Amino acid sequence: MSGALLIAIAAGHAIRKYPDAISRVGGLQVALFCFAVLVYLVGGWWARSIRDTLVNTSLGIGAAIGMLLGLIGAVNITVENFVPLPGPLAAIVPATAMAFMVIAFALGATLAMRRSGSIALALLASVWSAIVGMVITCAYGFALNLATIASSIVVANTISSASMHMLVAPVVAVSVGTVAVLAARISWSMGRRAPFVLALIELVLFVFGVTALVFAASLQRVARPPFVMSGMLAAALALACLPALALKGLHSR
Repeated sequence: MSGALLIAIAAGHAIRKYPDAISRVGGLQVALFCFAVLVYLVGGWWARSIRDTLVNTSLGIGAAIGMLLGLIGAVNITVENFVPLPGPLAAIVPATAMAFMVIAFALGATLAMRRSGSIALALLASVWSAIVGMVITCAYGFALNLATIASSIVVANTISSASMHMLVAPVVAVSVGTVAVLAARISWSMGRRAPFVLALIELVLFVFGVTALVFAASLQRVARPPFVMSGMLAAALALACLPALALKGLHSR
């Protein structure tokens, strides 16, 4: 809750200092940003009021993973702003950050599923990891931009980016968490050899996804979307299943 409040204070200070940022970003984006901050504040208040042990355990798993995710996000923002990268690395670094995000959401859901046996609590852990991660990432992004390259354009872009990340990340977490829970229930209900078979399928999916993305990079921009979408989907499915298969493999030994 304090992180979301910090974001709101930073945004308010930035808008007061650069009032024309509102006209640049648009009223809709400002409204979405305010809505996202409000939702996060309410979510933080709710988490503090919970006394149920299993719910708190899921929230704790999500918070721990979210802190790591926030650290990765902060590093990614720093690299984007201050480290000039050659062409291939400029695409690899953000893609790697996105891959870690998918794995983090899936890991939160898988660990909570194993601990509680509840699908709802598994998805709660995944969503909470997204919320904590986005609070840290967005708060760091605001602080960094205001301290270094502040201007009305930068403030407008930061508000737009923060609202998108804060609203989209929990939705992605639910989707990834659902896949992770399904993978966990399937793999944990099968025999010892199941992880190896499923891992092979996962490897094929991941290789297909990466191959599609690499091939898309060689095409004209207009022709890229089908390959980019199919590649990202295949790679994300493979990464979302990874924690469940890893835990199954560890417990099968």
